[in-house]
Amino acid sequence: MKRNGFTLIELLMVISIIIMITSMTVIMLPTMLKGQGLKQSGYLIKNAFSQARQLAASERLMHFIYFMPDKGTMLLYEDTDDDKKFNRDTDTQVAPPIKLSKDVIFLSENECPPLFKIKDPYVAFRNDGSIIFPNGVEDLPLDPNPNDTNTDIILVDSKKRPGKVFLDIEASGIIRKIIYKPE
Repeated sequence: MKRNGFTLIELLMVISIIIMITSMTVIMLPTMLKGQGLKQSGYLIKNAFSQARQLAASERLMHFIYFMPDKGTMLLYEDTDDDKKFNRDTDTQVAPPIKLSKDVIFLSENECPPLFKIKDPYVAFRNDGSIIFPNGVEDLPLDPNPNDTNTDIILVDSKKRPGKVFLDIEASGIIRKIIYKPE
């Protein structure tokens, strides 16, 4: 009478093939996940802009996104005094802080976009959803050249790992493009 089953050699071969495939996948994982924190942060900003636009339109009040470049954080404020000017002291924060992915910050050094050269960087959303930049800041065309800052927002890794994410904001308040450059 013959038994149906696997021999020890067959089982060892299958287990060794599974181990080999798993080890190759683990080796490739860091390459596949490179820049995911930067990209994810770009989408967090896009969602924050959508939320601010929606609140401004539904509440018929100007809303602001205030950026804390060194902390990689954004705060959403409502223009409670209705003066159409951002003021952290008189305007009300309407949502918890939005923190970018771990180790991701806004580029705010010498080569940063104009928005992050002002003392308190923010963008304002009118009740029609359109965006207003602070005085002296204008909407810039997206040119994702790693040495160029002709874009509205640039995200970098705080630990100086290579890669940047470039975000371009339309006048309608929508983030038109999110481009990752691994450098």
